[in-house]
Amino acid sequence: METKQAVSKGDLEILARVASTVSLHRGELLFEEGEPEDAVYVIQNGKVAVGHPEHIHHWVDFGPYGTVDIPESHEKAGATTHLHGVGIQSSGTLLGDHGMFGHGHYGSSALCQTDCNLLRMDDRQLANLGILAPKLFKQLSEEIENH
Repeated sequence: METKQAVSKGDLEILARVASTVSLHRGELLFEEGEPEDAVYVIQNGKVAVGHPEHIHHWVDFGPYGTVDIPESHEKAGATTHLHGVGIQSSGTLLGDHGMFGHGHYGSSALCQTDCNLLRMDDRQLANLGILAPKLFKQLSEEIENH
């Protein structure tokens, strides 16, 4: 299942002025379900599968010392992760969208199906987007609310 674009090609150019670029190869994991969510991503090009990992892991919150993933298996899945409930995301799609409104944990894993270029925005970069392009920031905010 493929989802609709959150932003247009022109919007990607605006986002590129405030965001960091991330390049990943086919089979690389962008983020894993349960990891602390510290940024949002917009796909510039490529395809990313988003779903829930088949392996089971256990997250332990150590308060001020952070959260630690204690995998139930002997090693983390990494690039060999198999996902179920998969949705395929492509250019212009927003990933990790809860990061705009607070720091929770990723609710799913994102695995590159092709070589990908993504735009990564943390809190500071999102604040800059709000100043540079308030309409685009509002559009992304509404996309999250409707997500």
